[in-house]
Amino acid sequence: GRLEAAAKLAHALKGRVGMLGMSELHQRVLELEQALRQSDPATGRLAELKAAIEKMCVQLTHYLAQEPPAPADTASARVTWTAACSVGVEELDQQHMKLFGMINKLADCIDAKRAGSEPAEAFIQVLSDMFDYTQAHFSAEEAHMRRIAYPDLERHIAQHQAFVEKVSELSLKATDRDLDMAGTLRFLQDWLSQHILLSDMQYRHFAEAMQARPMSAN
Repeated sequence: GRLEAAAKLAHALKGRVGMLGMSELHQRVLELEQALRQSDPATGRLAELKAAIEKMCVQLTHYLAQEPPAPADTASARVTWTAACSVGVEELDQQHMKLFGMINKLADCIDAKRAGSEPAEAFIQVLSDMFDYTQAHFSAEEAHMRRIAYPDLERHIAQHQAFVEKVSELSLKATDRDLDMAGTLRFLQDWLSQHILLSDMQYRHFAEAMQARPMSAN
């Protein structure tokens, strides 16, 4: 009977499966969330969601059981922007998209190395550009959170600072040619996607809740 809490859980799940590219499962969760927000218990949609999850588990089990290709023949994974990544602010969404693009450029550099060319200088340049752009993005994001009086701003700033320090460390290693490029790519992919879907979504939810709050009577 806790429809509002259920809708929030559905919204969080929608973002995660969307980021993973699970389009059919994403659609089922979207339909469930919409029903819950319309005060529909949605028991039938729960059954559909359960079936979609079971189907996805079967598919994952199938692919994980297959023999993986040799690393030299495997293209680096890319991050994909979807509507589930939107934080509800066009300026910040555009900046997140650009960061996704920079991460994919790093993947291009790694694939170029596997193909026999030398990507070190290009990799270093993209990483340096990302270091600079990330700081500008964080400043814009923190300014937005101050405008909406987001209560968890300090923790968010701490996450930003930790990331900047880590990328600075990686940039120094890249300059010294002492960098695990594949490991760096995985770190950046994981951090950015998780930060958007978990931390950044919290200030979106806060802003939406404030907008939905009824105006107090004068």
